[in-house]
Amino acid sequence: MKKMMRNRLKNENAQTMIEFALVFPLVLLIVYGLIEFGRMLFIYSSTTSAAREAARYGAAAGDVGFLLPHYADCDGIKDAAMRSGTFASLAEENINIGYDHGPGISFPISCPPFDANGLDLINNKPYYYDRIVVDVTTWYAPIIPVPGITGFAIHSQNARTILSNITIVGTPPPPVFTFTPLPTRTLTPTITLTPTATWTNQPTPTNTLTPTITLTSTQTLTPTITPTPTNTSTPTATPACLMLSGNMTIAHNYFDWDVINLGGETVRLISLTLNWPSTFSGQEAMLENFKANAIILWSDPSNAPPPVFMVCETCENVFNYDPLLRNIDSEGLMNLDFTFTTTLAAGDYSVDAVFRNLVSNQTCTASVSHHYEPIPTIP
Repeated sequence: MKKMMRNRLKNENAQTMIEFALVFPLVLLIVYGLIEFGRMLFIYSSTTSAAREAARYGAAAGDVGFLLPHYADCDGIKDAAMRSGTFASLAEENINIGYDHGPGISFPISCPPFDANGLDLINNKPYYYDRIVVDVTTWYAPIIPVPGITGFAIHSQNARTILSNITIVGTPPPPVFTFTPLPTRTLTPTITLTPTATWTNQPTPTNTLTPTITLTSTQTLTPTITPTPTNTSTPTATPACLMLSGNMTIAHNYFDWDVINLGGETVRLISLTLNWPSTFSGQEAMLENFKANAIILWSDPSNAPPPVFMVCETCENVFNYDPLLRNIDSEGLMNLDFTFTTTLAAGDYSVDAVFRNLVSNQTCTASVSHHYEPIPTIP
């Protein structure tokens, strides 16, 4: 009996080992598949984060020093991508930076966005690229080579609009109720009646009756302050027109400026004052002409003495053409382009424009100023 039980236990142990040997490879394959899938998911997430953070850095406003804007800081953009893509083991050759003007439009320029003459191509006519696009590509391959699975590329692209000016429009606060105390006078009269009677009997019969009546009236004024609510409303002014100052781009011998009409009615440019440095490389700087939406509004180099020039409807330097060309419709945009006879030099440039609402006949202004330093040529 003992011998039969011993043989049976030996047979069951052998069967268990065979079953384990058959199932164990399948279990290993499932565990390895889970590990590889998690690793692939981490690489994909890291690649996506790298493209997003690099585009966010490049679209930030301001500059990083030496008048170099964020969108032209190629090393900073790549560093932002590699910091977020550490798990994907990104390198600089995995990151491609470009610029475009909207989804579906190819970007023919790369970082930095300057041409051979150092001209900034961002928001600069006639190029007008206003989005930064960051493309990140990395490679996934399994840790242990698997027949039929050699790996594949993981690709992520992210784009953001480069912001320069932001208008904040808010709602005024509601009226504030104030309480103004008004004094109330209360009269309290006090009457005092004091009668005095004296009766005297003397050996000589004499009757003396002396009545004394004293009437005292006292009036006391007691001020009582009673708060009386007064509703004081704060009037909200309705602007004659609302103009938004856009980008100011300077390069070579010209600069331009965008003005946007955010009001609900048509406005007209009636006055413009321009300031620029008086000399360019030893030569007297002369304004050759300026245009609105590519149409010349003024052109007389001999009548624009530097460094201040003004043109208006009634002054000596007047607009040359049809006043309808100076109109900006509701929600419209006007691009003012100024061309000089010499190459622009370093210095401060500013423009002040006055507009008139053609419905209410009221005026409003828009201004822009910019300090310009020529960007050195990048080979």
